[in-house]
Amino acid sequence: MRKSASGLTARLAVAAIAMACSAGLFLAAGHARALTPAGTDAEIRPDFGALIQPPIRRWHPNRPVWNAEPAYGWRGGYGDRFRGVWVDPGWRESHGYIPQGPVRTITVDCGDPAEGPTPIGNALDAVDDGGTIYIRPSGRACTESLVITRPVTIIGEPVSAFAAPGDNRPTATIAPPPGLPCIRIGPGVPAVELRDLTFVAGQAGSSPCIEAWDSRLALTHTHIHYVGDASALFLSGGQLIAHESNVEALSYDPAVVLENATAELRRVHVTAASTGLDISLADGGGLALDHVDVMGVAGSDPSASPDIGVMVHRSRGQPARIDVRNTRVSGFTTGLWFQRGGAVNVSQTMISRARVGLLSEGVDLGLFDSSIEARRTGVYVTSGHAEITRNRIFGFTDLPVDSEPVAVVSVHENWIYPADDCHRFFDRYSRWCRGSREVPEIFRDRGDRHDDDHWGWEGGPFEPPPQDRPPERHGWW
Repeated sequence: MRKSASGLTARLAVAAIAMACSAGLFLAAGHARALTPAGTDAEIRPDFGALIQPPIRRWHPNRPVWNAEPAYGWRGGYGDRFRGVWVDPGWRESHGYIPQGPVRTITVDCGDPAEGPTPIGNALDAVDDGGTIYIRPSGRACTESLVITRPVTIIGEPVSAFAAPGDNRPTATIAPPPGLPCIRIGPGVPAVELRDLTFVAGQAGSSPCIEAWDSRLALTHTHIHYVGDASALFLSGGQLIAHESNVEALSYDPAVVLENATAELRRVHVTAASTGLDISLADGGGLALDHVDVMGVAGSDPSASPDIGVMVHRSRGQPARIDVRNTRVSGFTTGLWFQRGGAVNVSQTMISRARVGLLSEGVDLGLFDSSIEARRTGVYVTSGHAEITRNRIFGFTDLPVDSEPVAVVSVHENWIYPADDCHRFFDRYSRWCRGSREVPEIFRDRGDRHDDDHWGWEGGPFEPPPQDRPPERHGWW
């Protein structure tokens, strides 16, 4: 569904969705299964009920189409760009390149007026398949919107070791004109790698910063700063590999959207005002998050709050494999949400400042050695299987773990720290229950600080309570 052009209408729509989501959580009533005998269940049983609906994505790009025109445009699709063509063969020769034909590597400087207004686009015409383009940092951003139709690597040159120290060192930056994407990758491009680059899309409108179709995209040491109505990164089909990169998105839609894709994110920061990662996995595909930060921040609309940290939709075809480890998700209404299909492993992961920490719907879930801070419920399982072991769940007002009748849940050796006290759990869970002030400091989220030396969460030690008496046997604890 497209966003309305009216800012007021957009804000009202987002507010209505946020109110609907809040109402869905609040009206959850009496349909979940009691995990304990009915005689004592009423004392601590939450009124949770039906599952809320995922937030609606309001923007979706049109798939590009090829044509035979000698030029291309954003509206009409791609045209045929001939490799080895450059408008100024004399410039190529004067800079040490052959006058005609493809080259393997080429260096551009967006601060050099002699290279014209589109030096990277010219380089894309000149470079061979699988070639490399180096962008020399000059203190001036490259103000181009790029179309990539062939495999290529684009690298920002590092700053010289002899340069004066300081934070004002120039970096290779691409900042497209308002309303245009930074990069659009055509269907079926086998490999595009972006390395040591900064993208700034401060007035993107309805365009994403990076858009790719049925392609393999790699981001390495790459930073994306996005303000717009769409997503900072949109990939439909193909594969995403992101290492030591940063995505900051102030938008109504998720910061990163992957449709029918596989993905590997390692040492990545994602900051979002709506949803962090919205992922639909490919048939038999997989998702791996390792040392990833997903942080929710307030956007320009005070009535809207960040929805979901990581949302993984049901896979198409064969079940997918999802592995989340050493990851931190903070500041969202729901931290992690997994929908039907596949095996999910979550370990050494911190979820904080959430209303519902983890929502599991029809998957084979394993949750181990993690920390969950949730205002209402730590883990909610609607269906499927779940094994929940050696975690710390705190700050909740209802139950630490809740489930529906069709779910099969195994919960044992978990420390719990209710928001009030252990009185509600004393008879059954006293050995594992402590006051909220007793949560060890290592399991608390103490701010939004992140840098290149701090990625995700390393986990914390787990020690069972002392065996001063035989442990109580109360079913699932």
